[in-house]
Amino acid sequence: MKRTFPQQTITTTNTPQPLFSTTLTASIPGSSSPQSIAVTSSVGFKVRDRINLSSGTVRSEDVEILAIADSTHITAVALKPHTNGDFVSLYFPLSNLYVQTVSGNSGSLFVGNSPLMTAALWLIAELTKVTAGSQPTDFYDAQIFGANPGSLIEYWVYGTSTDKYTVSLSYC
Repeated sequence: MKRTFPQQTITTTNTPQPLFSTTLTASIPGSSSPQSIAVTSSVGFKVRDRINLSSGTVRSEDVEILAIADSTHITAVALKPHTNGDFVSLYFPLSNLYVQTVSGNSGSLFVGNSPLMTAALWLIAELTKVTAGSQPTDFYDAQIFGANPGSLIEYWVYGTSTDKYTVSLSYC
């Protein structure tokens, strides 16, 4: 099945972030009961999506979205405590991935496979900037298929703060 997502924005210059994610806007305690989780944006997430809650450098906890209350709250059972600013990233198998920059971005966008990526380490592709109104650059990964699907959580991106990009994919 194909899935597209709302336009994403680089939040901090040269700091890797999950390819499709939001962040917690308040800390949450660990609980075995469903709890409301405040996020920057719930747009693009769906009920039953698997997500990963993490600080970025260590995968912390995978949970399922049970409900989406509004544009800034999701409901899930998070057994561990998590801190304001932690990433909330989609976590599911995929069979191909497409990333496209937005024309007029101020710098290159880097796609990689590690939260520790730089322009020289764990880099898969550099998507160079283009002027406004020009054809944006893109990255397509079709090498993840069959018995070895990839996972969206494996992809990270960084670039210049406020630059934008879009993500679409097929998933298993």
